[in-house]
Amino acid sequence: MQFPFFKTKKQKPQKPETKTTAEMDKVELAITDDLEQNVKEIKNAVNNSDDLLVRDLTLQDKQAKLVYLYSLADNNVIQTVLDDLLNSQYPLYESPNFTLEKIEGENIPSEVITHLLTGFVLLLFEGNQTPYAFMAQRSDGRQVEMPSSENVVRGSHAGYIESLQTNLFMLRKGLVSPNLTVKQIEVGKEAKKTAAILYLNNVANEDLVQMIEERIKSIDVDSVFSLAVLEAFVEDYSLTPFSQTMTTERVDRTIGSIMEGRIALLLDGDPYASILPATFTSFFQSPEDYNVRVMVASFNRFIRFAAFFTAILLPAFYIAIIGFHYEVIPQSLIFTVKESVNSIPYRPLVEAVIVEIFIELIREATLRLPTKIGPTIGIVGGLVIGDAIVKAGLVSNLMVVVVALTAISSFVIPNPEMSATVRILRFPFMFLSSILGIYGIMIGIVLLLGHLCKLRPFGIPYLTPFAPLRLKELKDTIIRTPIFTMNSRPAETLTKNKVRERFSRWWKKK
Repeated sequence: MQFPFFKTKKQKPQKPETKTTAEMDKVELAITDDLEQNVKEIKNAVNNSDDLLVRDLTLQDKQAKLVYLYSLADNNVIQTVLDDLLNSQYPLYESPNFTLEKIEGENIPSEVITHLLTGFVLLLFEGNQTPYAFMAQRSDGRQVEMPSSENVVRGSHAGYIESLQTNLFMLRKGLVSPNLTVKQIEVGKEAKKTAAILYLNNVANEDLVQMIEERIKSIDVDSVFSLAVLEAFVEDYSLTPFSQTMTTERVDRTIGSIMEGRIALLLDGDPYASILPATFTSFFQSPEDYNVRVMVASFNRFIRFAAFFTAILLPAFYIAIIGFHYEVIPQSLIFTVKESVNSIPYRPLVEAVIVEIFIELIREATLRLPTKIGPTIGIVGGLVIGDAIVKAGLVSNLMVVVVALTAISSFVIPNPEMSATVRILRFPFMFLSSILGIYGIMIGIVLLLGHLCKLRPFGIPYLTPFAPLRLKELKDTIIRTPIFTMNSRPAETLTKNKVRERFSRWWKKK
């Protein structure tokens, strides 16, 4: 019997025995000649998981067992293999329906578990210490679809899916070259995934390939569950809003980048590819630029760069002009502007921040809600609520126009990562302009350019070919010159083979 006025001494939980990383990663599994003991060891290695199945099999009076995870394996494939196995002799022969792999090497226990967890079926024989395995992974993934975030009018409509094997197939099909090299590396200690490095062996820089490979192999974490996590371990700078790797879901964009001498990273289970090294100008290029006329592509490029500066600087200029430099407003507009902002009870900075946050809330709500409801929220938020806050005198009509033009400009940028960077950068410029006006904006531009010049991801200047200036490399930046004039690969890729094409027009051959 316990009384409330007697305090009982709390027992501290005992600390578990600490183990080293090597001890925790080591698979305790012993493969012997005893068939039943081998099955028991495998069950213990996967903690007697309920989705582990063991099927008995007899091959020419030889006892055998099939061990697999039914949550990963395809029963139709297993049945086809069983039909061939029952008609075969021991030792087994090669079948056109499957490939029987013999698990050998220094670390057989780890290989056995890895095969089991990746969709293989283990085949164990009585009196035989060597395990066999064949692939029977279920393919329930989605089909190849059109990219959702990088749409083009003219060009390929094939996008990546979550299957690494399918993604490699599409790349091999689109880039038919014996020099296309694929290196696969397993990442993650607890939940292993396969990362693939793709490059052209006769073009890509060997030091860059070796650097990326060493960085991936040095990753020591439990799991790399997405390509963004892999990029975070590979990139050089973490505390910068600018991405140093370009993420894409388009196959044709990846192929074009590999042909330029860049390196592509893929991760099993992620429907994207990461291209590196990435420079500032590469985020404004679209695969459609090379499928339209030169003048059209150059005009589109110029619009994108103009939209980048508009999305960053337009709200800041509004705050600076209304708060400090109202004398620059034309006389024909000064009364209209004054009438619009005269009834606003707070400073232009507060007004701009309110509308910007309102736009960001609408954007996030549209992305998170179901597809059928999202456009409705955008219309209600943009029209109804926007009109209501103007009539209530919380913001001016001119501020709504400025923020709307800013939001549209951020959507013009073809890469979602650079678009997200623009959304962040406009706020520091707004605060600087509210303090020093136009001079604050100029200080922000100088700081931004200094930061961009300082970035050298993978040893390559981020602002190349503008800083350092390379006039010959400006053919595919703000404008795009004709294809036959771009004879060399970009200098920032540091490729072995600089020459991309030797092409002359037909009239020059005469």
